[in-house]
Amino acid sequence: MNGCSAVAEDVINTVLRTPNFWPLLRQLTRVAKPIVDAIGNCESRQTTLADCMLELLRRARTLSKMMLEDDEDASFLAHAKETFDRRFIKIATPVHWLALFLHPSCRKLALSGDSAKGQGKSLNFMLNATLKIAQQWQWDEAKARQLVADIKDYERFTVPFSGTATNAKAWWEAIPKKHDGLRTLAIVLQSIVPHPADVERLFSGLGGIQSPHRNGWLVDTMEKVGRVRNHLSYLLVQKGKSTERKHGHMHSRSEPGIDGDLAKELANPITWIPPLGDDEGTDPEEDIVQKAYDDLQKKITDEAQAAAAGLGEGQNSTAQGSVVGGEIVSFHELDRVDRGESLIPPKEFIEVVGSDTQKSWSIDSLL
Repeated sequence: MNGCSAVAEDVINTVLRTPNFWPLLRQLTRVAKPIVDAIGNCESRQTTLADCMLELLRRARTLSKMMLEDDEDASFLAHAKETFDRRFIKIATPVHWLALFLHPSCRKLALSGDSAKGQGKSLNFMLNATLKIAQQWQWDEAKARQLVADIKDYERFTVPFSGTATNAKAWWEAIPKKHDGLRTLAIVLQSIVPHPADVERLFSGLGGIQSPHRNGWLVDTMEKVGRVRNHLSYLLVQKGKSTERKHGHMHSRSEPGIDGDLAKELANPITWIPPLGDDEGTDPEEDIVQKAYDDLQKKITDEAQAAAAGLGEGQNSTAQGSVVGGEIVSFHELDRVDRGESLIPPKEFIEVVGSDTQKSWSIDSLL
């Protein structure tokens, strides 16, 4: 009617004649709202990787406090928490954890999980992530050793790494340049802002490449293909040929002006009106909806089986603990970060009586 498809009878029955439809819809909205809020809070040109991690942890804390209300489905709430745990493991890469750790106000938060039980991250995890970046940047062994020493001093709040700050990048820029390795790494990580348009376009392009429907290239493979592409472009330049892609835009044509035939064809308005049904009397839209539900159910089943089997590198969320359950990080430490309270450095033991001297000395010999 009026170009709109008729609403299927089962949809009408579900909305109007199912008693628990609206309570379940309200539950869905209540559970999804924290995720939507996190997306909105991260859509800023000043949002760093550490800010993204903080938003995820805050949403996990919100879900952990969520209780069932009247006429709500307990299995759905449990499924939502389990799904958040599973997705968090995939989203929170070692670089994200390192960026959170290198935020001066969040160093204790990043290490607040029970790493002895395999839940949460340890200092060795941060060191391993740091050294992998140092290898990619081709730093020498001496610089890598100094980097490890500075990371340990930073974790112990040793001067000049004592104190906290809201602006992590400005805090690291004030660190003396003799700690150049860790200072450079931290400034780079705190300078990554995922939301700017150029970054979004890059990841949108990667979404069309790194997917099962395309080829699932690894980063190393993409880098090699990029070098091959640049080399081929260099050869074209040497031969005096153009490296630009040929297309139909006006500025790339040898003849000026527009294509009259194409303009005349586009001037004719053509609107395709879909049929209400096919010859067999089936509703094509109903088939599409059913196919979407089937695909979603298959995806959920496959992910649950993969999680139960522990497939992939560290993708078993059960073995790594539950972020919603407060096992990967401490929510008390997250509350401290949100309140803006200063960190309390760990107690230092001062050794008064030394044992490193081989010879005795006297005061007179030094005066």
